Amino acid sequence: DGEEGGLLGSNAWTGRPTLPLSNCVFMIQLDMIGRNDLTKILVGVEKTNKQPKYDKLAKLLAETEKRFNLKFDWDGADDLIQRSDHWNFMKNGIPAIFITSGLHADYHTDKDDVEKINFQKEELIGRIAFFLAHRVANQDGVLK
Repeated sequence: DGEEGGLLGSNAWTGRPTLPLSNCVFMIQLDMIGRNDLTKILVGVEKTNKQPKYDKLAKLLAETEKRFNLKFDWDGADDLIQRSDHWNFMKNGIPAIFITSGLHADYHTDKDDVEKINFQKEELIGRIAFFLAHRVANQDGVLK
């Protein structure tokens, strides 16, 4: 918790983890996933020279796109990459992804009402996250 206060919770956990960080193989961050068009899904990954840092993770995400018949926006979350809890995992060498619908006009306002949530999109992203977690948990090796 404490993301809005400066990624306090993820910073505290990665600073004093309850399991060795070397045993942490993947982090999935879902943030602001229930707004706008069903197919607008931004996937933030750590990059080197504008390319995903981890080839195995990029391949898994490409497989996920095919599985769900989608095309993720791989660049739309680049300016948000340091603004959510996955960042503290990335900084510690743990492959992580950030799935979001992106910013919207009601972001951090009192107009961000439940009636505006796209529940079908939330379900879809939940299924995507489960698929990714299941694949990583049942694969041989790590994503690095």
